[in-house]
Amino acid sequence: MVAVTLFLLAFVAGLPACLTKSWLSLNQRSIKATRHFLSIPGVDGCTEDGDVSLCQSLPALGDGVCSAVDLRRILATVQRQGWHGDKAQLIRSESPLGWLPVPALQPSKAKRGPPSNAWQEMHSQGVYMLDGFLSDMEADAIVAQVQTREPISSEVVQPVLPTCGFRRSTSWVFFGSQRQEDPFPHDLLDRMEGATHVSTKHYEPAQVVEYNPGDFFSDHYDTSACDHIGDHKLEELNGVKLRESLPCDDSTRRQGTLIVYLTDESSGTGGATYFPKLGVRVQPKKGRALFFRPTRPDGSTDPYMLHSAETLVKGRKFLLQQWMMHGTGW
Repeated sequence: MVAVTLFLLAFVAGLPACLTKSWLSLNQRSIKATRHFLSIPGVDGCTEDGDVSLCQSLPALGDGVCSAVDLRRILATVQRQGWHGDKAQLIRSESPLGWLPVPALQPSKAKRGPPSNAWQEMHSQGVYMLDGFLSDMEADAIVAQVQTREPISSEVVQPVLPTCGFRRSTSWVFFGSQRQEDPFPHDLLDRMEGATHVSTKHYEPAQVVEYNPGDFFSDHYDTSACDHIGDHKLEELNGVKLRESLPCDDSTRRQGTLIVYLTDESSGTGGATYFPKLGVRVQPKKGRALFFRPTRPDGSTDPYMLHSAETLVKGRKFLLQQWMMHGTGW
């Protein structure tokens, strides 16, 4: 999801190296580990760097970061015979600390509301849903053709916040005009711009993500925590531990997230998108779009937009994801 504070996307098959590296450098919002790595006894695939464990390709959890103490406790549960719970909820309960506090900064400011009246408001804090963004035929074509391509891999780095998080899924990345070629509808970017009212000049590369049974993405923001706007320090972050001081007015920060589900997931099969601070759960439905804003207009992270992809119980889940920057994208 991602860039997500847990992961630095590292290799994109078939794309120019200079383009790939430029996008990655913009989207790295985590701190690369520079200390000497120490393996963690009894946990293959993890190395310890200070107060955090960096893990790759764990059979049950995939890639992510966590304290060694919390990680051992989480692994003891997921590896227990007969356990079939939601891994995102387990990580949330076993390692709940480090997230941004709510209520949000400047709560008296009015919310921006949905992009248009076509969207259904799932929560007044800013989660919106729109059915029929893609037809069933269009969604099926994307799923069928994307699997012939080479997926990307990832490198695990330290997150800015001292949190625990993991992701197990498969992703493909599409740059520029690739989003207007097969397998996508040729007017896809126009549809996205018309639905979100965010100009395509702000768009990052798009991703198609696949989840198989047992796959999930634990709680995360779609942009890193930041602690100052110009010379102004955010009061809401007093007492919050950041590993790096990041500006909120950086143009690469994300103003919008658009998710389009490409498959149906019926009740009881898992795979929902869940916002734990809001108690909102959006069930995947083929062609359904979900839109929210990871940051406020001033660029600061909206703590209410913490979300997860709940563990898929059965079937296969595919989604199309488009992030939108405050500045000029790709």
